[in-house]
Amino acid sequence: MNILQVLPRLEYGGVERGTVDLARFLSENNHKCIVASGGGAFKKYLDAAGVKHYELPLYKKSPFVIFRMITELADIIKKENIEIVHARSRVPAIAAFFAARRTNVKFI
Repeated sequence: MNILQVLPRLEYGGVERGTVDLARFLSENNHKCIVASGGGAFKKYLDAAGVKHYELPLYKKSPFVIFRMITELADIIKKENIEIVHARSRVPAIAAFFAARRTNVKFI
């Protein structure tokens, strides 16, 4: 299964730790997990687990940026053959929802 997790940043916190733990678990169990975020301190844990990361300004609340992120995420979904998009925060969830809808993949 190919899963894209989307969150604002990879700084310290529960959502970030959960993202890294899930990505590591999925990778260890022969699933493809991709993470899209604004980067941060936890990116090193993704790198250590061999999880691909796309750095995008998903932490920005500007409607213009959110609209642009729909296209960016849709391109990633197509390129990586994503089957499930898992949004882990409400602002990136807006772009992730419409990108998933545009590419006809499941959204969580």
